[in-house]
Amino acid sequence: MYRNIAQQIRDFGAEYTIVPKTWILPHDYKLFQKEREESEGKHKFWIIKPANSSCGRGIKLLSKTSKVPKHGAYVINNYLMHPHLIKGYKYDLRVYVLVTSFDPLTIYVY
Repeated sequence: MYRNIAQQIRDFGAEYTIVPKTWILPHDYKLFQKEREESEGKHKFWIIKPANSSCGRGIKLLSKTSKVPKHGAYVINNYLMHPHLIKGYKYDLRVYVLVTSFDPLTIYVY
């Protein structure tokens, strides 16, 4: 998903900066390491998630000194220290779209 969002950011700019900065490992390993080095002196954290896992399994918080796996499929995001909450809880916003016909165009949104 992030690869598609990144393409929209490149094409249309800030209108599509709807997710924290993200790196997809192992492809972006060197770019992430560069970001960590440039964050010197700043109190910064990242979240690392296995790319092919679900339900929160394998999610870890990284600091500047944490080890990052060089091999395996992972996604790393900037950690948001103060995310938007609803009644004190984090949430996901999911929109499901089903296109059943293109001519005539028929779309169901849930």
